[in-house]
Amino acid sequence: MTKPTDFKKATQLKLRFLTDKGYLSTEQLWDLTIKDLDALAVKLEKAIEETLRKSFLLKNTQEDELPRIRFDIALDVLNTKLSEQEDINNRKAKKESNERIMTIIANKKDAALSDKTIAELEQLLSN
Repeated sequence: MTKPTDFKKATQLKLRFLTDKGYLSTEQLWDLTIKDLDALAVKLEKAIEETLRKSFLLKNTQEDELPRIRFDIALDVLNTKLSEQEDINNRKAKKESNERIMTIIANKKDAALSDKTIAELEQLLSN
């Protein structure tokens, strides 16, 4: 889980992310597609696994933290974009459902009018 301090640290260090599109800044990650972000997160997770220390006697340096910070940020951007996409899809589905309901309501109103007698329809016109 990304902490606000990760984003702060990333901007302070001018942290860059190596992608298929070259080196990107933290804010440029938002321009990547979900698929590109997923590939980046997978690559960064592998980098974390490769840098894991096999000894607890050695102290972690700032350089040791960078792969984790990069991964957390990339994953946070990915999850945010996935959540936004889900919200868009939900709104679209709701809109389509409402449009179908409005069409059915209009059809039922038309059917109700069609069932009225000529006298009832003429009376509606005079009102």
